Amino acid sequence: MSSLLLMLALAAAPVDGSAACPPPAMGMPRYPADQLRGNVAGTTLVLARIDDCGRVVEAKLSESSGDKSLDAEALLTVREWVLSPAQREQVGGGPWVKMPVKFGGVQTVVTEAPKWPRSHRRPVYLLDDQGIGFDTIAAYQTAGVVRSKPVLKSPYGSTRDGSGNWISTPFMADAKDPNVFWLAYNVQPPHTPGPNGKPRASLSASVAIARYRLVMEGGKPVVRVAIVCERPVDECDRLTAFLLKGLPIARPPR
Repeated sequence: MSSLLLMLALAAAPVDGSAACPPPAMGMPRYPADQLRGNVAGTTLVLARIDDCGRVVEAKLSESSGDKSLDAEALLTVREWVLSPAQREQVGGGPWVKMPVKFGGVQTVVTEAPKWPRSHRRPVYLLDDQGIGFDTIAAYQTAGVVRSKPVLKSPYGSTRDGSGNWISTPFMADAKDPNVFWLAYNVQPPHTPGPNGKPRASLSASVAIARYRLVMEGGKPVVRVAIVCERPVDECDRLTAFLLKGLPIARPPR
């Protein structure tokens, strides 16, 4: 699958800083190695000041987790967060909000194959004339239209492109309709050195979202694909053309 994903990586580039406000992003904290090996858990409460774009512009310790290393990583992590309007309302909506950062034990995530109907194993892929229902990726993320469990196996997997960006394509089932699936195209820039010289994970951001709607038209299986893409037009056109070639788990007839 990595070769397919590398082809897909050519269709959408990483997020740049050209937009007035960056997209929402809440990266996970880096678990300090010693605490990870010792399975040390705790929650740090961070007091954060948010600007009009949802960016954290100042952060300080409100309540310690009981471990200084966890507290330090929580502060570094929150300082890189960008909250969506819905997330800001959820935590209080004011310029200063309290943000909990949890460090728990190691968990193994077991992915499951999508419950793709047998009727659509060899469908025709067409653009969806109904649209996707969202003007922006932020609006899609706020709406919460997908199920978080079970975690589905991605049809394209993940890989690193020629620029060192980590490309992932999570595949998700719709929260209500068993004949609708969603695919996100996420880009995470290479890690950067932190204040202590150790590498820190950069934030991953979605640059495109696709919806796959399975229908029958004229007695034939059809997958209607709708996309919201926040990249230059030519890149979005290439991404759309790639997705219309069909998912590896359900190829169109030749």
